[in-house]
Amino acid sequence: WAAAAAVVGWLAWALRDRWAERDFLRRRLAALQESTRDAVIEVDADGKVVAWNGGAEAIFGYETAEAVGREFSALVAGDEEVTRRLLEAVARDERITETSVRHRRKDGEVATVSIAATPIGAGSRSPTRALVVARDVSEVARGREQISELESRYLALAQLLPGAAYIHAVGDRDVVLYASPQVGKMLGYRPEDWLQQPGLFSRLVHDEDRQRVSDEIARAAATATPLLADYRMLARDGSVVWVRDHATTMRASDGEPLFVQGYLVDITTERDAREEKDRLRAEARGAAADSARRQRQLDVL
Repeated sequence: WAAAAAVVGWLAWALRDRWAERDFLRRRLAALQESTRDAVIEVDADGKVVAWNGGAEAIFGYETAEAVGREFSALVAGDEEVTRRLLEAVARDERITETSVRHRRKDGEVATVSIAATPIGAGSRSPTRALVVARDVSEVARGREQISELESRYLALAQLLPGAAYIHAVGDRDVVLYASPQVGKMLGYRPEDWLQQPGLFSRLVHDEDRQRVSDEIARAAATATPLLADYRMLARDGSVVWVRDHATTMRASDGEPLFVQGYLVDITTERDAREEKDRLRAEARGAAADSARRQRQLDVL
């Protein structure tokens, strides 16, 4: 009897410790659920909400009393296919994550959330439940949409300009990140050629201008000033094309350089007209000098 009493006492002590540990874990989970801004939702095997924290109230718009006992799919109305996949994965004791799910809040507004569902209680006698954690990523989604819209506008504008727009990596003119289609009409090389052939720019700059252009690019980068240079480039058909290059370094809000954005304009016609004008002026000056010389000769006679 003494031995039995000792065993019972030891079991009681062990159970008390286990219950104390469970109570501690339960209280810690409750504290985490209430302190986080994310939605922490517990769903039973039938897809009904068992637990609903303050983060879920803020994200989905339903108070705890309204949510508990209702179908989870009814509270996250939006993408029914995503909700179905989530519940089916939980039923198979699988963890699932959906990074972007659009749903309609109680007030009718549409928000974007990321959802991760993890089965709990698998392998035990009680039915499998799921712990669902959702985070509001509406601002991130709107930011991505705005960036995509700005990129589309930039590309549309770049394709309408008469010159060729380009973007290259900071400190390396030969690593082209973007080239507008006009560069194909100007030099005969498609945008794909510029992206797939590093070093193409240096090869196409005229031999007599290459060192000067390299020095001007390095000087603009070192002094953080825009580049403005006129030089010759060789087209695919072997012809010489004069270009005017405008480029500036785009920076982040903290001043960190991101990339270099530039614009090439074909000024061959302008250069030809200028050279022709200079030739005519030189001929006119020569003719005037010859006329003055002849006049002096007549004066002597």
